[in-house]
Amino acid sequence: MSPKRTRDKRTTGRPVRNTFGYFIVELLIVFVGVFAAFQLSQFQQQRVEDRRRDQLVDALLREIETVLINTGRAADSLPLMIEELETAIDAGQRPPLTPLLEAVRVRTHMWEIAIRGGGLDVLDVDTMYRLSRFYSSLDEGLEQIDQLRTLSETVLVPNLGKPDGEFYLPDGQLQPRYQWYLYGMKNLQRVAADITGRGNALVTSLRETYPELPVSGD
Repeated sequence: MSPKRTRDKRTTGRPVRNTFGYFIVELLIVFVGVFAAFQLSQFQQQRVEDRRRDQLVDALLREIETVLINTGRAADSLPLMIEELETAIDAGQRPPLTPLLEAVRVRTHMWEIAIRGGGLDVLDVDTMYRLSRFYSSLDEGLEQIDQLRTLSETVLVPNLGKPDGEFYLPDGQLQPRYQWYLYGMKNLQRVAADITGRGNALVTSLRETYPELPVSGD
């Protein structure tokens, strides 16, 4: 009798263990499926964020490189203009002062989009900081150009055609009310050189960080 009862217990317990085993397997399958789906969702989301970041960086690079064409020219040409003016003044030649009226239009749409569109969500803090410093220097340069144009329109242009004594002291130096001219050109040259140097370093750094981005002109 005893062995029979033992077999009955084993026979009765086997379906319970099988059912429990199936439950564990099904639970593992569900867990693996949910985990895989979550990982796939995360992967797809990361790809979207990476694509958005690459598009933003590429657009910023193109904007910065366009700006650098103009600032590079200014940084190269202004020292020669300043030197020629100072040399002529020191020689007592009293050269005429040419009004600085050229309007400079610089569009920074991508930087504005980066700020308003959550650039920090896709770019690291260090990159945003360096971008901010570059565009702050650019704003300083544009303000300097606006000041020189305003002074040229209000102070210099109305007096064009007047005798040299209007612009120069007896010793050949600029009159105090026109000293802004030379000082402004020197300051503009400094700012242009700063923008160009800072921008070139930024472009190099970004292209090293994101080598997969196309190079301008490609």
